[in-house]
Amino acid sequence: MSVEPRFRGETTALIDAPAASVFDLLTDVSRLPEWNSCIDRVLEQPASLQEGAEWLVVIHVPHLPKWKSRSTCQHIDRDALRFVYKSTSEDRNPSFIDWFWEVTDRGGRAEVTVRWHGYPLTLFRQKVAAPLRSRQLEREVRASLDALTSCVRSTVA
Repeated sequence: MSVEPRFRGETTALIDAPAASVFDLLTDVSRLPEWNSCIDRVLEQPASLQEGAEWLVVIHVPHLPKWKSRSTCQHIDRDALRFVYKSTSEDRNPSFIDWFWEVTDRGGRAEVTVRWHGYPLTLFRQKVAAPLRSRQLEREVRASLDALTSCVRSTVA
């Protein structure tokens, strides 16, 4: 029996840069804090990003305490420009979020689509954290895509 996500979201952005360059930037774990303002810093990163690779970051959402989040690459396809990973807090809570990234070439521009499926598995996460985090993620992901746009422009230029 599979568990259905308790919350989900999706957003898309069109970036004036080659799709492969955008994909390379978003899969460079060391550069996550450059375009994701909620990632305070990267504590651990893999030598190469492949299925099963893990990385650890410090998340800092405004008005909330910082926490450590561990992500595990579930799938990466550099040819199709698709990337899937699972993130969970380091506090041993079984709750997690699956992240799906896809970059599509739109005539020399990159269309970036990100989807997330949240699985709050404890009562506190279901009743309190998930509703709050779901609303926050809508704003945070949009802001991250805007920052990714600026970051990739400075990288490609």
